Amino acid sequence: MKFYRSRSFSFWMAAGSALFVACSVWIIGKSYRSEAMGSFDFFMGVSGGAFFLLTAFFWLCAAMREQPDLDFSPEGLIVLDFANQRIPWGEITGAAVYMERMVRLEIQEAFAQKLNRTWVAKIQGLFYGKAIFFIATSGMGLSPAKLVTLIKLRGAD
Repeated sequence: MKFYRSRSFSFWMAAGSALFVACSVWIIGKSYRSEAMGSFDFFMGVSGGAFFLLTAFFWLCAAMREQPDLDFSPEGLIVLDFANQRIPWGEITGAAVYMERMVRLEIQEAFAQKLNRTWVAKIQGLFYGKAIFFIATSGMGLSPAKLVTLIKLRGAD
């Protein structure tokens, strides 16, 4: 069973990021004319513009991706948000709804050490540990509660 994030959702997220880039450019221009490059507004415009330009790029990449975001199989689960390798069902120790819109997935610590994680998962690992991951269900047409149920049933519907 495979689940894909909606392309239109990804395009709208990229468009929203591009709007913030445009606002950042406006802030940069306004602050440069009034206070030159040393102002706090200029710094915030540049840093905000860079951040949202990066997020727009990643949302466009997500919209063009052909691989499923979630891939259930009898062997395990692939979640492209944090790794591109299959997590065997025996390595998953828990799944629960987190903050109403996400799923908190816990896996064995030993397997988590060997997992080839994405850069987002590496940053999350600094705060939550390497064995805890979060799956965003936005744009997938799948509720977090349904995803938790599927994980607990090992993908069987």
